[in-house]
Amino acid sequence: MSKEAPNDVAALAGAATAASVSVFISSGAFGILGIGIGLTLITLVLSYASSSAKNPKHQIAFSVVMGQLIILILAPMFELFIFWNQHRDLYMPFLWYLNQMDVLTYTEVTSSTLFIAWLIASISTYLYIHSKYKKK
Repeated sequence: MSKEAPNDVAALAGAATAASVSVFISSGAFGILGIGIGLTLITLVLSYASSSAKNPKHQIAFSVVMGQLIILILAPMFELFIFWNQHRDLYMPFLWYLNQMDVLTYTEVTSSTLFIAWLIASISTYLYIHSKYKKK
């Protein structure tokens, strides 16, 4: 993306946000595929949009989008941890737990947990990106 096309960066951020919201509004538990979707979207946003976050407004926007993408990765991990904690059996292999996540009908991950994770991820991203451009 060229420097002359700030709309491309905004469109990418909008598309990433729309994709992550579509994962969150689906019914059922968070699946492992969400991690792959999150990593893909983070790679795209980092590749194309991170260099455009030079002023504080863009840094805030970049940070909240990244926070949302990070919770795409964290939500299935939280789901797996909660499921494993509720059904702990020393004789069951880890892959059994992963397979069972695909058939869960509802999520155990609360929206308040995801909000706190989003807040921490957004603030951490902002502090990192702000310090990165402050040094220049």
